[in-house]
Parts: sequence; structure tokens; C-alpha cells
Amino acid sequence: MGWWSAYFLAKLLLYTGGYINFHVWWNLLFAVFTALPARNDRQRLTKNMIASVVSVVLLYHDSWLPPLGRVLAQTQNLADFSLPYWIELIGRLISLKVVLEVVLLLAIYALLKRKLRMSTFVFVGIGMVMVGPALVGRVQAVGKHDVATSNVNAAAVNATMLDLRTLSAESLNRKVAEFYQQERQRQIRFVPIADTGAAYDIVLLHVCSLSWDDLQYLNQGSHSLLQRFDVVFNQFNSAASYSGPAAIRLLRGKCGQTEHKQLYEPASRDCLVMDGLQDVGFEPQWLMNHDGHFGNFFADVRDRGGMPVALEDSSGAVVAQRSFDGTPIYDDYSVLSRWWQQRLRNPAQQVALYYNTISMHDGNRREGKRLASLDYATQLTLFTTGLNRFLDEALTFPAIAIVHADGVVVQSHLLSWVAQPLLPPARQLRVIVVNRGAVEGALRHDCAAAVLQRHRHAAAVTHIGEEI
Repeated sequence: MGWWSAYFLAKLLLYTGGYINFHVWWNLLFAVFTALPARNDRQRLTKNMIASVVSVVLLYHDSWLPPLGRVLAQTQNLADFSLPYWIELIGRLISLKVVLEVVLLLAIYALLKRKLRMSTFVFVGIGMVMVGPALVGRVQAVGKHDVATSNVNAAAVNATMLDLRTLSAESLNRKVAEFYQQERQRQIRFVPIADTGAAYDIVLLHVCSLSWDDLQYLNQGSHSLLQRFDVVFNQFNSAASYSGPAAIRLLRGKCGQTEHKQLYEPASRDCLVMDGLQDVGFEPQWLMNHDGHFGNFFADVRDRGGMPVALEDSSGAVVAQRSFDGTPIYDDYSVLSRWWQQRLRNPAQQVALYYNTISMHDGNRREGKRLASLDYATQLTLFTTGLNRFLDEALTFPAIAIVHADGVVVQSHLLSWVAQPLLPPARQLRVIVVNRGAVEGALRHDCAAAVLQRHRHAAAVTHIGEEI
């Protein structure tokens, strides 16, 4: 096996530290191949050439990086990344601690390989990977089950937990099919405001890269901004992990959730939120603090989200940040305050605004700074400060909703090196939805009440906002 033993030992070290996965059978097959003796120099050269290619492919397969097909499909988006952002991503991926550990391992290997048969340690290590997790997993599963059961309402546990002893691909597919069948029956009907009812505006503040998980990691789950709102929802999953699908789900929120692939198929007009609001007397408006070109977000909102109006121009607002592709990101307060002044001059009785912000995207840099990206805590402070200023000015609004688009995953280590706007890791995050009722009775109006009632269903929340 020669120096290929060092390759496998290094991978076992990385696997032990949680830096990579380890697909046992593929690695075992490759280890057997590298252990096969070569009869002559030509065979040895051929074997090493083949092994070199396979080793790279297998290491990528074992890594937490996204599938190669996904990366190739996103070539254009990757090309948009600025050089400083690429350097930053590589710095996140490569840990100095891990490099030093691997170097130390190779040094020890060089000293011991003359006296010990290192391939034996390789196969022993692979064997331990085969049987170890199964034994440890049983013990951990029992412990975690006991803790979870003691902290969760017994009725909810009985209703939602799956029997792990009978868990299979078929049972999971059946559960998913049942869920979508139930969702096909869901629909919200907006009711026109009564002649005696108080007119009000609706503002949907759709925030990318924000989740309960991120806020709690920063100990900001009870941020002062949230205290300004009357209703806070935090116990549901919205089934979207990325900005584009999140926006589509939100804007199709009059109907229940659909499979991901159906988001890119034509939707019934009865499912479109902005059209529905327009039908009951709201003037729809669309605003963003970016141009929406990355990931074709603009088209997701306009075409697949059914936005019935053109995007308003934000270019006159203050540029606060630059995205990872160098495009401008406008200050939230500047954008929203300019819109608010226009709203005061607008004679429309009711307005429904959809506003999307990427002020908290990974890779953002302050305007005029080309060094490291803003840290997440600083981004949160800038965003909440600007939003608080806007709320101070817009106190007459009876219905303001903050909706997460996706989370930035600030507490993960290796998984978060990949740009969240491009290739987010698959995980469930909780959405924060906040409604502010400045006029008593606005939340009792049939239209608002329907939305609020819809969000009391923990199983599927698609009618005010979506996130991972």
C-alpha cells in the first residue's frame, strides 16, 4: 500500500474530528485496490495514476462540499464571486489546526512505516468506522430520546415522532406524500375590508440570512426589536432553505406547500398573495435593497412569485455594503424611508409592499472596504438599527411583518464555508414572523385574521413567510 496508507490514515483523522464524512465501502474498496501488489514498474505506475484520480474524487465525495453536479450547475454564480470573497472562503475551508495535525500525522507515519505494517492500521481503522458508529449511535439515541421526551409535550411527541425501529425509505415517502396531500387542501381567501373597517397598509419585510437559530446563537432571541411587535411566531418550519424558493413560497402563500420542483412550474392565480391582496383593494408594490440578479432572484419574485408590478428603483438610496459579487447593497433605512415618504404622497387607500433585503448575506462588505466580510453580529446590529429607525417613522402602519428568507448558519463550522446564498447545507431552521398592529382591530379583520390563523398550524406555514 505504501504511502497510500498515509492517505487513509489522514482521512480517518479528519473523519474523527468531524471535518469529513467517510463512506466505508467505497474507501474499503479503494484501500483493497491500493494494497494489491504490482508485478512490475509499469503496473505500479498505472495503479498509482488511477489511484491518484480516484483519491481526489473519493475525498471530494467524502467531504461536506455540495455534489459536483450542483457546483457545475452553479458555474455562473461562482464566477460572480469577487476575488477577496474567494480568498475568504478558502480561508474558512482550510483550518491551520487541521493542517498541523495532518503534517504531524505524516511525520509520525514516516518514522513508523519502516518498522510497522501501516496498512494493517488502515484496515483496522476502516473496520472501526464500520462498527463504531452503530454501537455509539444506539447509546446516544436512547439518551437523546429520554431528554427530548422530558422537555416536549407528550401529546406533541406522540403525534410527530416516527418509530425508528420501522423507519424506512418507503415510510418516509409515505409521510411526505400524506403531507403534500393535506397541503393541497389548504387555501386562504382574502376578504375585502368592510365599509366600516379601518383601512391599513401591509408591509412584508423579507429578510435573507436570518433565523431563530442564528439569533439564539448570538443570544439575541429576545432582541429589543422583537419587543415592538404584537405577535411573534417561532414554532414551525417553512420548508425553504434558500432565498429564491423562500420568496416563491411566500408569494404563493395563499395555498399550501408544494414540492420544491413545483415551485418552478406555473402557479394558480388563487395561490398568489400579491394578486390576492390587489383583488381586495391593496395597491401592490415591490422594493429591494439589491438588484436581484444573483441566482436569478429577480425572476423568482417577478415570474414564479407572480409579482404584478415592476420593481421600484432604489438606486438613489445610500449604498451601505457591497455584496460578494461587488454589487451595491443599499441601506435598509435609506430605502424604506424614501419609500415611506412616497407612500405619504400616494393617495391609495391601502398599499401592500413586498420588501426583500440581503443586508445580512454572507460575504457582504462595508462600502469602501475590501477586506474581510462583515461579521454576523455587526450585520445584525446594522439591520436592526435601520429597521428600528424606519418603525419609528412608520408608526401609523397597522400591519408590518418580518419574514425570514433563510438562515446563515453562523454556528456551524466547516459547513458554513460555502456561500450561503449559493449552496446552503440542508437543515431545518425556524422562521420568525412578526406582525405589528398599531391600529386596534386591524388584526381582527378577516384578511389579517386568516393569515394569523393559518400560522397557528405548526405543520405547514406558507402564508406569511418561508425560510429554511
